[in-house]
Amino acid sequence: MIRRFARLVVLSLAVTACSLAITSAQPPSEPAPNVESMHPAHRALFFSVRRGTEWLMQAQQPNGLFHQGLNVAVNTPLENAHFYHQAEAAIALARVSRLTMNARYQTAAQQATLTLLSSTKIDPQDAQVRYTLFPETTVNRLASAGLLLRAVHELPAPAEVRLKEAEGLAQYIRTTQQTEGRFQSQASGVQQASSNTDQDAMNLLCQGFAVEGLALSQNYSPANWKSEALQKAVRGYQQQMPLVVVPDFITGLADTYFRTKDANCAAAVFNMADALCNVQQQAEPGKVAWVGGL
Repeated sequence: MIRRFARLVVLSLAVTACSLAITSAQPPSEPAPNVESMHPAHRALFFSVRRGTEWLMQAQQPNGLFHQGLNVAVNTPLENAHFYHQAEAAIALARVSRLTMNARYQTAAQQATLTLLSSTKIDPQDAQVRYTLFPETTVNRLASAGLLLRAVHELPAPAEVRLKEAEGLAQYIRTTQQTEGRFQSQASGVQQASSNTDQDAMNLLCQGFAVEGLALSQNYSPANWKSEALQKAVRGYQQQMPLVVVPDFITGLADTYFRTKDANCAAAVFNMADALCNVQQQAEPGKVAWVGGL
């Protein structure tokens, strides 16, 4: 059995939930959350996130990347670092550093983001466009662009050079948008196998990464074309989606609604949220621990 970075998914979700507790207890003038003023449930969630983040800090290597895991059959580290897992780890660290204003977390997140961005290059045909240098059969360029955009724009204070590199990734996403609004992505067999999803789900997952990344890139680099692209995109995703891809679309389209007040974005978010609620596990005899799961 191979132990992968499955904990990152839990950590990212916990960090998102924890933001409610932190922002509700943090006056605008204070640089860090006031834990004592939090609701007890929020306080417990906050400390859970901190413990998860400390685990992630211990997994970080000197080059900024994270230990991918172990092949426990032979007790050796996995040879290849999964790019998406690495990016999600950097995103989780960046988000925690922004919410807690912890300098250690911020430094670690910046280092991880810098290392990941070093795996990108400028398009020889267009100096405004940037994408990952790996073969697209192994790392999907649309998905990686969306993830790296999120990593940069979750940082508390990204450097100007990082923002410029991120804009190149945003421009790549822009070039993939189709007439009907969807972003073009073609997952390879290697990518499907690594994520245990079929081709349609993997393609939508990559497109969801792009939607969320482009929406969050408005944090530090707002542009009208981004809002227009996302408002156009919502029309291309009026369909029932696999559960695994829904969170990224909800985040991206909800952020777009708050910026544009586009009714189509709001309707899409409510429809997707309703779909999640419909598959949530309800109380059943003998299955108490399952309640609330999806």
